[in-house]
Amino acid sequence: MAQFQRVAHACLLLAVLSLAVASPVEYTVAVIMVSESEENRFDIQRIGPAIDIAAEEKCRTDYATHLKIIEAYYPKRCSERYAIGRATDLLAAVTRVAAFVGPSCSSDLNIVERYANYRQIPVVTGLGDSFERKPNQSSTLIRTSYVLRDKARAILAFLGHFQWTHFGIVYRDRNIYYETLYNELADLAEGVNMTVTCKRHFLRDDKTKMVLSDLRTIMADIKKCARIVVLLSGEKEVRTMLEHAQDLGMTSSGEYAFLYSELFQSEAAGNISWSTGVDDPRRRERLRKAFESLLIISLNQPLSEEYIRFSNEVKRRSRKKYSFTGDMEQVVNYFTASFHDAVVMLCKAINETVTVGLDPYAGVNLVNRMRNANISGVSGRVVIDNNGDRIADYALLDQVDPQTGHFDVVLKYFGANQSYQLVNEIHWPGKGPPVDVPFCGFDGKDPKCLKTDDFPFIETIVISVLVFIVVILICAFLVYRKMQLESAIANMSWRIKWEEITFTRNQRSSWMMSRLSITSASAFLEAGSKANEQQFSLTGAFKGTIVSVKRLHHQKRIELTRNVLIELKQMRETQHENIARFVGACIDVPNIAILTEYCPKGSLQDVLHNDSLRLEWLFRYSLINDIVKGMTYLHGTEIGSHGRLRSSNCVVDSHFVLKLTDFGLPTFRKDETYVPYVIEGSQKYLWKAPELLRLKHCSPTGTQKGDVYSFGIILQEIILREDAFYPHCEHLETSDIVARVITAEDPPFRPVVDRDACISELHQLMTRCWAEDPDERPTFNHIKVMMRVINRGYHGEVNIMDNIMARMEQYANELEVLVEQRTAAFLEEKRKSEELLYQVLPRSVAEQLKRGNAVIPELYDSVTIYFSDIVGFTSMCSSSTPIQVVDFLNDLYTCFDAVISDFDVYKVETIGDAYMVVSGLPDRNGHNHAREVARMALSLLRAVRNFRIRHRPDDTLKLRIGMHTGPCCAGVVGQKMPRYCLFGDTVNTASRMESNGEPLRIHVSPDTKAVLERFGTFHLQPRGGIDIKGKGLMHTFWLLGEHSKDVLLHDGVKKVMI
Repeated sequence: MAQFQRVAHACLLLAVLSLAVASPVEYTVAVIMVSESEENRFDIQRIGPAIDIAAEEKCRTDYATHLKIIEAYYPKRCSERYAIGRATDLLAAVTRVAAFVGPSCSSDLNIVERYANYRQIPVVTGLGDSFERKPNQSSTLIRTSYVLRDKARAILAFLGHFQWTHFGIVYRDRNIYYETLYNELADLAEGVNMTVTCKRHFLRDDKTKMVLSDLRTIMADIKKCARIVVLLSGEKEVRTMLEHAQDLGMTSSGEYAFLYSELFQSEAAGNISWSTGVDDPRRRERLRKAFESLLIISLNQPLSEEYIRFSNEVKRRSRKKYSFTGDMEQVVNYFTASFHDAVVMLCKAINETVTVGLDPYAGVNLVNRMRNANISGVSGRVVIDNNGDRIADYALLDQVDPQTGHFDVVLKYFGANQSYQLVNEIHWPGKGPPVDVPFCGFDGKDPKCLKTDDFPFIETIVISVLVFIVVILICAFLVYRKMQLESAIANMSWRIKWEEITFTRNQRSSWMMSRLSITSASAFLEAGSKANEQQFSLTGAFKGTIVSVKRLHHQKRIELTRNVLIELKQMRETQHENIARFVGACIDVPNIAILTEYCPKGSLQDVLHNDSLRLEWLFRYSLINDIVKGMTYLHGTEIGSHGRLRSSNCVVDSHFVLKLTDFGLPTFRKDETYVPYVIEGSQKYLWKAPELLRLKHCSPTGTQKGDVYSFGIILQEIILREDAFYPHCEHLETSDIVARVITAEDPPFRPVVDRDACISELHQLMTRCWAEDPDERPTFNHIKVMMRVINRGYHGEVNIMDNIMARMEQYANELEVLVEQRTAAFLEEKRKSEELLYQVLPRSVAEQLKRGNAVIPELYDSVTIYFSDIVGFTSMCSSSTPIQVVDFLNDLYTCFDAVISDFDVYKVETIGDAYMVVSGLPDRNGHNHAREVARMALSLLRAVRNFRIRHRPDDTLKLRIGMHTGPCCAGVVGQKMPRYCLFGDTVNTASRMESNGEPLRIHVSPDTKAVLERFGTFHLQPRGGIDIKGKGLMHTFWLLGEHSKDVLLHDGVKKVMI
């Protein structure tokens, strides 16, 4: 009995062993990656062959591990949504997955890694360098290329090799790669007693690729604080910075060294060169000398015979299996090899896990086996640290022979054992490596370099000479002062000729009037005054600068008396941030005008009446402070007072800084006659003080107390954001308001401002400013103090910068909303236009036309063309109205269009009842075009059987269909209403297939039948030989249907056995 049991056990063991030999165990691995990338070179077409080679060769021969790879690809570009979608769909369709391979995009890897970590599935990738792990975070991620922190260690290692402990950094800001590398470099430098002496950053617009910072200024700053400079940016910016360094004398003396990081050794050797793309001999020579100071750090890419064979096999498989048609690298890059090594590392872990009797589908088992492990890979020795990241090897490249412009490896650094290998001698522009800190310091003022000897005698001589020179200068200044003053008065630099001012055509014909000017002009007409007595302003350009031009129509001519010249000199010397700068004056009759600084935001009156602006009190206080500061300055000058202070003469520049304008030059304006308010009815008198209104002849310069009264009226406008003398202006004429002000009523007639409209201190200041007695009004110096107290009490100490930032922030918020609205409207219209264009032309053809490219006619070797016709259409038209025919065709073709949208076909045209469709162009699809058209034809036949004609519901629609496969030429014909047309005998034959067909049947040519038989799913019935016009006797077929053959796990996820 025991012997029988032993024999049974032996037989059972033999059976198991034979089964194992016959069908080895396969471990399911999912590859999540972009299928055909439009953005970079790391898609399945270029990475997939490396994964296949690893699975078919190394995994099976070295580790006896067989992988079953599940494809989970997503199209065109990196997408977190597609990546996590493919991962979740895959796990829903497949019960167990040992590991994920990929993604290659850092953003996609971020979300897939978190999901895989939750599901305890290992993720192995040959990329993910920009993906940062969180401290003490448990992760199932294994990276076999490099990480930025490891790269930063390598940079410091090369710096340490040359005993450079002090260095500067220039990096590109707002870029996740360079900003992360800079942070890692600065953090690690502090831990190894290295000092970053200075750092500078620059910005670049990712859309236009334009650098937004001044690189020359940055290099000039670096020159003052560093001798060793690490450049963290792209190749083009490095070249520009080295050109500036050459101009600043930083590259010729050998006192500076620049280090630049390039991922791929092959590109560092060939692309980063002073000679690439430069045709100007002089510039080539300058760049050649500049690049002598550059050292390049790259990943150490082995170029052994094994790597060359691997590279050639990857390129062969990429074209054969993955249909890659683009340009391949001469030698595949480091990351492609890293993906190969990632799969080999995974197979090694599976083998070790199974050997010790553990479950390889328990992710933690594989992850533990891959951490702190190492293998010999095609990318070199792969050593994984405790975090699951590779400790990579790096190479230092230098222009050993600057004349060739080629960079060669001179030094290698092996990260795992922190050792170096000297490959070649470095060419230094100086006699050797530069020192990182100059002997006398970066500014040359180190105390050890300063001489300490005293020279009292020489110092005495120098001081005596200087004192003598100063005395002579003072005497000369006192003697020459009067002459200089007279010369300044006679200086005509203020004079501007009318021809020197450039106006747009519409401005020459009609003046651009402000809100106040329009109102005043209306009042003039009502009063019967002459129109030329009113002053208007317009904008023009003088020497490339936009200026505000105020014409003085009442002036007949200007006599340049001494008083006029003094006034013009005073205006030129009036300079303050809250005073509109005086540009000059034109005295060419009849174009007499005053030119001042142009402020694009309009007047204070315009700002207050702009309902789209939310004027917070901080903003209002800033405007009030600007008026007070400007008036305080103006009252302290020789001009003395404003005289025309009102909200329309307070203008706002692009930074929302308020400036005063339209003051001074009383003699220049002497012919500006005073018109009583009752005659003129102008609103400008609402701001004039009552004591000045009572004068028969009032000087245009006014008085300082009168300016304070005007300021009080402006305060009312700012507080209420209403017109002057609100609410009286709502129901009283301007002349009636001015008359009541002159009358000196008790209490005086003033605007009505509720005390709750503002804080009590501001309300009190306003009422004091418009007091009836001028002596009771405060001065602007006093007002300035009061405003400082009000500001501090309301919102604390407010400096100028806070005011400017608050103004700009509010303006930016308003502008941002407007821009978003306009942008959204534009994008919506753009989308509609593109959708319409894509309905007229194929998408690929439309994209070429949008880019301005000509669409060249193209020959296609094999396409399938579909024609269909409605049997009895002519008789139906004869018994139907035109409207009924149009409605019928619209219903039918709308139905057809909905059906064909599910297939890879392009609708060419419809002519009457004829319907033409093609597959295989403009985008080639192999032999699938025949299958797509056949399936579409069957679907249309089913749709026609259920179609009902609205005006003839009892009739059955009979469709006759023909198909043919063959070569074809396609192109865009015409420029107005262009059409995408097909040409060739294939078109005619397809039409003959339709015309010789039968109702509700699909007539197929022999060529189409031959292609359909490749799929083995279509049911075709021979029709026999028929005589086809132009073709003779043809043996054609009827397409009867299709039976299913392929079985898919899920869309985009298909089993592939390796």
